[in-house]
Amino acid sequence: MFQFVPRKVAQKTHRPTQTSVPVASTSAARPPPPDHLPDTKGKGRSTDESVAVKNEDLVALLWLSLSDHSLWANVDLRRAVASADEGWIPLSYVLQQSPYISHLPVRPAEPMLIRAIRAQADCPLEVRMLVSSPSKAAWYGKESSSRDESGGYEIRRRDWSEALTRVRNSTRNEWEARTVYMESIPLSSRTIPGIFHFASFLSGHSDVQSITLPPHHLDRPGDAPKCKGFALVTFSNDEVVTQLVNDWPWHPRRTFAPEGSSAAHEAVKFGFRVLPKARWDELKEEYLAYRQRLLDEMSDASRVDAPPRAKGDNIQDEADTDTDVGLQAPKLNAALDLSAPFPPGCLVFVRNVHPETNKTTLKALFVAHAFGSASDSTSALDYVDYNKGMTSCHLRLSSPQHAQTLVSAFGDRPVVQRQGLDNAGSPASGDERPISAEVVDGEREELYWNKVPEKVRREAVRKAIAQLVGAGGGDGDGHGRETDEQQQGKRPRKRRRKA
Repeated sequence: MFQFVPRKVAQKTHRPTQTSVPVASTSAARPPPPDHLPDTKGKGRSTDESVAVKNEDLVALLWLSLSDHSLWANVDLRRAVASADEGWIPLSYVLQQSPYISHLPVRPAEPMLIRAIRAQADCPLEVRMLVSSPSKAAWYGKESSSRDESGGYEIRRRDWSEALTRVRNSTRNEWEARTVYMESIPLSSRTIPGIFHFASFLSGHSDVQSITLPPHHLDRPGDAPKCKGFALVTFSNDEVVTQLVNDWPWHPRRTFAPEGSSAAHEAVKFGFRVLPKARWDELKEEYLAYRQRLLDEMSDASRVDAPPRAKGDNIQDEADTDTDVGLQAPKLNAALDLSAPFPPGCLVFVRNVHPETNKTTLKALFVAHAFGSASDSTSALDYVDYNKGMTSCHLRLSSPQHAQTLVSAFGDRPVVQRQGLDNAGSPASGDERPISAEVVDGEREELYWNKVPEKVRREAVRKAIAQLVGAGGGDGDGHGRETDEQQQGKRPRKRRRKA
């Protein structure tokens, strides 16, 4: 037969005989081969262009990870560069220390970062590959105990020595003075690399040192920062800050852009403006004080008594000062019928809850503190109306008696919520402001219920009637008996339909 060996088989049998690859062929003179060769026709062109943009973004993230500000803020990173051999540090260590790369949805592979650095001309970073000798574990079949034996990539700044000198002489006040607050950033630039390129273009210098995304009040602890149109950007000198503040003032906003500048046109379109960080801190303090003042005013307004009612009012007589829940039940029941727009006396306003709490925690706290292990404790609190970040909320109780019981409980036994997930409360001490609760009535009560869907209001009225009838409240005026008769009148009709 034919005496030959197929070429593919020959290649497979020939590869294991190679012992090593020359170091010169894997040095920084040539980047590692790509995973696939991009097509030069058709869709391949767009793919290659997207890779180029992505390379710029990766280099921007690496630069921010090794900038002067990062070396100043991260003591461990600065020590690693100072003690390294001519500033070379492992690329894997930089990826672990970098807050910019750790927040990426998918961490880029090291070869991808290497290709990005080598593809950019005049890159301030440089990389090299380490090729180590084979480990003895390869001969004896033992696992290696050190990851350093497998080689890897190292990275450094070209000006690493000068950078360390500048960082050692830097102070916090200097970095604060070089930071600006940017607002209304164009939609196409609302990422860390996008803000980097956008700020570099507007300033005319590639000296961005740090980018911080302030958290939103609706963000949860531990959430990855996302750009919502504003950011704190730090530069390497004060002149850039002065230039940006003058070119993009806070008031009045700029309404025209330089000709031929697409980024500036986008900035004008979105109303972009810049403010020094010191002024931004002042406005932030004013806003927080104003927000707290509004909350305090709302709390004070809730304490004001409703206007006096005429005698004979079917809810409560103005001369009646009795606060006993059982004696008030018949009078409150007088306003409860199926045609009532809402259940009066069932709304409670609560202050001084923790701003990081949630509805589930609050419901457990209120039920446990006010009703304990009572048989109707689970149905006493109907709904917790709370928004994240607030220190107050509204409670919808299933009956006026339950509302009065809850208010009395927090008045007699004051507690504080020291943590967001505290569902038991702790006794108040010192200058702590305990949780306070009060029944909402009058115009404020009517305005609140008007914002509640009609279906929910009818269900709340039905629950309140059921609670009062079950507690014997229907003996006072006949409304409870009328409800029973209505319910009894419906049963025969249902039976006739089934028959």
